[in-house]
Amino acid sequence: MGVSTHGWLLTWIEQVGMGWALLKVTGIPWVERQALASRGEDYRAYQRTTNVLFPWFPKTR
Repeated sequence: MGVSTHGWLLTWIEQVGMGWALLKVTGIPWVERQALASRGEDYRAYQRTTNVLFPWFPKTR
């Protein structure tokens, strides 16, 4: 829908910026630090086997 409007490039830039902020700045890093502080080694074991953003796909080693 955004491609058919004027300024469609801004629509893409905003989405990339929001994804970057979620993955690298505000969302996931903060939650991971909090979970490690409160749950400790149990959560670290969970991190080794589970993806950060989509937890239903197991990590491959």
